[in-house]
Amino acid sequence: MSNHPEALGKRKFPRRRFTRQVGFLVDGKYHIGQCLEIGEGGVSIAFKTNIPKDKNLIVNFQIPDGSFISVRAQVRNSSTLRQGAMFVVGCSFENLEFEHKREIRSYVSARHESNH
Repeated sequence: MSNHPEALGKRKFPRRRFTRQVGFLVDGKYHIGQCLEIGEGGVSIAFKTNIPKDKNLIVNFQIPDGSFISVRAQVRNSSTLRQGAMFVVGCSFENLEFEHKREIRSYVSARHESNH
């Protein structure tokens, strides 16, 4: 049995609810989805179309009171939401800049009552 956090069902980084629209580019097409959660390791997005596991994409979003971030990500998992009308796609960031990791970490640790 592996002791890797994902193998144990635990996340490597904490996440926080992040209900904002995000843009993402996949296969040369730009889409808009609804972000659900964010952490310095990745993001989950609700979208009308399923995106296959291991697909690469570019995710664009704004941290509240922070930077606009554009980062390469890879789909790690997907599940259905609302009886198949929506899909939730979990993506992990690749090569996220240190400064952006710090901004996301600050946002997650702030734990405001409002979710921005």
